[in-house]
Amino acid sequence: MENASEPNFVLHPPLEVSPYDQLQYRAITLRNSLDVLIASDPSSDKAAASLDLGVGSFCDPENLPGLAHFLEHMLFLGTKKYPDEDSYHKFLAENGGRGNAYTSHEHTNYHFEIIVTEKSCNEIDGKMPPFKEALDRFSQFFKAPLFTESATERELKAVHSEHQKNLQSDTRRKFQVSAALSNPKHPQSKFSTGSMESLRDVPKEKGIDTRAALLEFHRTYYSANLMKLCISGPHSLDVMQEWVCDLFSGIPNSQRENPCEVYRSIPSLREEDRGLMSMVESIKDIRHLEITWTTPEYATDVRARPGTYIADLLGDEGEGSILSLLKKWGWCDTLCSGLMEWNTYNVMSVQATLTAEGIDHIDEIVSVIYQYVRLIKKNGISLSRYEEEATLARNSFTFHEKIEPFQFVVSTSGSMHDLTPEEYISGLFLYKEYKEDLIRKVLDFITPNNGNIMIAGKFVSEKTVMKEKWYGTPYCVERIPNEKLEKWNSSACHSELHLPESNPFIPTEFDLLATPLPEGTRDTKGPNLVSKTELMEVYHKLDRSFKRPKACMIILIRTPVSYCSPLHVVLTHLLAFLIEDALMEYSYPANRAGFHYQVDQLSSGLQIFLKGYSHRIDVLLKAVVDKIASLDIDPVRFAMQKDNLQRSYQNFAKTQPYSRAMYNSSCLLEEPRWHVDDCLNALLDGRVTVERLKRHVEDIRSRAFVTALITGNILEDSAIAMTKTVQSVIKYAPAHDYEYTQRRIVQLPFRKEFFFRMDHTNLEDNNSAIEVLFQIGVEGDREQDVKLDLLSEILNKPCFHELRTVQQLGYLVFEGMRQFENVKVLYVIIQSTVADPDDLLDRIDKFLASARDEVFGCMTEENFEQYRGALEATKSQPDTSLHNETWRFWQEIVGDTLDFERKFEEVETLKSITKQDILEFYDRFIASDGKERRRIISQVYGNNHPLDKKRDISEPAFEVCDPYAFRRSFPLYPVDGLHDFEEKTNTTRKQLSGN
Repeated sequence: MENASEPNFVLHPPLEVSPYDQLQYRAITLRNSLDVLIASDPSSDKAAASLDLGVGSFCDPENLPGLAHFLEHMLFLGTKKYPDEDSYHKFLAENGGRGNAYTSHEHTNYHFEIIVTEKSCNEIDGKMPPFKEALDRFSQFFKAPLFTESATERELKAVHSEHQKNLQSDTRRKFQVSAALSNPKHPQSKFSTGSMESLRDVPKEKGIDTRAALLEFHRTYYSANLMKLCISGPHSLDVMQEWVCDLFSGIPNSQRENPCEVYRSIPSLREEDRGLMSMVESIKDIRHLEITWTTPEYATDVRARPGTYIADLLGDEGEGSILSLLKKWGWCDTLCSGLMEWNTYNVMSVQATLTAEGIDHIDEIVSVIYQYVRLIKKNGISLSRYEEEATLARNSFTFHEKIEPFQFVVSTSGSMHDLTPEEYISGLFLYKEYKEDLIRKVLDFITPNNGNIMIAGKFVSEKTVMKEKWYGTPYCVERIPNEKLEKWNSSACHSELHLPESNPFIPTEFDLLATPLPEGTRDTKGPNLVSKTELMEVYHKLDRSFKRPKACMIILIRTPVSYCSPLHVVLTHLLAFLIEDALMEYSYPANRAGFHYQVDQLSSGLQIFLKGYSHRIDVLLKAVVDKIASLDIDPVRFAMQKDNLQRSYQNFAKTQPYSRAMYNSSCLLEEPRWHVDDCLNALLDGRVTVERLKRHVEDIRSRAFVTALITGNILEDSAIAMTKTVQSVIKYAPAHDYEYTQRRIVQLPFRKEFFFRMDHTNLEDNNSAIEVLFQIGVEGDREQDVKLDLLSEILNKPCFHELRTVQQLGYLVFEGMRQFENVKVLYVIIQSTVADPDDLLDRIDKFLASARDEVFGCMTEENFEQYRGALEATKSQPDTSLHNETWRFWQEIVGDTLDFERKFEEVETLKSITKQDILEFYDRFIASDGKERRRIISQVYGNNHPLDKKRDISEPAFEVCDPYAFRRSFPLYPVDGLHDFEEKTNTTRKQLSGN
């Protein structure tokens, strides 16, 4: 019997937070030993929660691999208090929310978010506020799940479908080979995902009741003392604390010992499991080298972070680094280092992508890595270096931008297991204590004898002699000879290897250049056009809302020669790759200091994106632009990047079927759109040379126009000056508007549908896929836009529940809205091994036909109001970061719409939309007899479903064989759509005149 006098919770001391962090936090422990972090953000319209159980697949019974993951699936399918299987997801959808979960080796994490309107913050007519009700439904997962027999059988198919999807993943295949090479008595050796074989067929043969095992697993491990809960919402700390105490104190606490302690005494690798080299055959054409070392758990000491300190040095990309030397020799293209963390041990790794020549020099590459390890041991451990790392971390912690509530609760709940309550926010950022002895202890494990090497690629097929059980991955393994280990242990350090110098990009000026707005208010206006000439236009917005000394820049060098043929696409891609490649050593310290840049090829030209601290971001921009203007093309690096691009094009054939279906839809609708196969042919036909690329750079400089958007802690004059730097360095001449490539979208005829069908080009993939796409129309009609948004929101969860949860057609089922340039579409996507694409189409059509009455027709006005209110709240919320705001503005600029207030104006339109409006919209665009229905059906036939068995089609349906001819057969939507050109011109004039 509970002690009535026992307090509901224990309150912990205040948390360490950034002075810029405006959220309020409270850490408590409930009487059942559940640790909780509560975050209050009155400015947010989102509420989120995540519960992390410190138990994962490592605790699977030996005879039921994948049980923890299966249980994670089952908790969504009804509880004693809320027994309907779709009740949880339906409630989240009605409140504009989403929910999900994941299972890892030592964690199972459940999470959700909803939209909270001002009206729904409080109790109404005796009903719980939506966030409290969501928490109530969520808490029942851990108190009284049903695990019904019917749901158990059906959801097992979903787990198996997920496994089928994963079979073509090289990452998972390599990971499972590593598991197969681990100590068979350690849980690292297990198969964690689960399948029909592991959870139904084999257990059935052995007389094991899987459902009974689910109940027992939940009863055994779902104990409050092994859980961490993090919630965030706009409500006060006191209110949310009351809800948490009321709803989560009832989770049983069996005072279960941390299950990780059970295998603490069992090494993940025995002596005979170390010093191995394995060769793994990949699905895609990759060349991947990975060296791993098992280290004790103190490598992740949260105060000293010795493992991270070492990994940052091993993964350095600057001058004198491992990567720098290997790239100079033409053996390696990328290299990184990291630390995988478990409770009782860690795994340090160095991973590299190799060139064709590098494959023949594995021993020398490994030798260089160990030379650098010895260099770290000799000269790399110092207080000054540690303090620089601490400064970088402190800056990142102090000035980090606000994180979306959903992301915040998920990441925080998982890390709470390793931190004290006071460190819940700061613990994973900061370096707090220099411990040279710990760094040296970890380095003592980074040795050739303790390491394992894995090489993955298409080049190992002749050597493979074994097959991994669960993925069927061919591989071979051999012990590394002692003489080779001894050589790696003793080889002299190469003269060009040296440790990184002091970072020149660490910012020192953090003053804000504008007076911040009062807390709780936002400047939602768009940027101003502050300069326009025949060579450039500059949009600028000085930040007053986010209060960080940071900036974002997006600069588009528009050029007529970026996308005018497959050859030009290839050349522009190569140019972007080579720019980033040439800047790698220079830009890496900038990246470590909190700056980021990226160069992308677009149909309209080269796009440069930079973000970071406002102090010194101009230096990075100048370096990028200098490289574009005077790129010295190294023939060795050119050949390597050309090879990378070739394999990227070729590996496209191995992408997931649903991705191919979506890509094919794009090829039917977008003009121009050069197919990846055409680009591959252009790359291989002999015209792509160093000299041809040099001429391409000159062509870009001969005719161009620069559009820039600069936001954040940068003044207008500085923004214009930085853009003029681009102009003066590249020295381009102006081009006429009509010269630029402007992608337009095919306007499909009403009451017609078009099929595009193909065999999947990955002959080993049993999955088939379909995308059914309804073309709605040009963006800009406010009513039509918001009706589509609302219809899609309402359809989403019923579609998933019916086609995925009930019919179990496949793990991947999506419904949503997306945009091709300025044209909006509604889509439904399914990937499946159990049904062919024609059957999938029938199921989709049957669902959509029934949805008219069963989803929309049966919906109460109250439910409709919930959906509409949630969408209103979503569109009303100001951007949560400078980065997000900048990209929203940029879409309006490059789309040439300049409708910066779009989402806020849509809110006003949305308020007048009725349920009858949605029914009429459905009847017009979606219903089989809709007068303005027009759609594309893109089908990919996997190995289980031969294309030659496809169903015949007849009018009003047509089969498309040639996407290029198809696009030429129909009119194209105008580029500006419904945006009034004269109004846009007048707006520009007003901005430039200051009125």
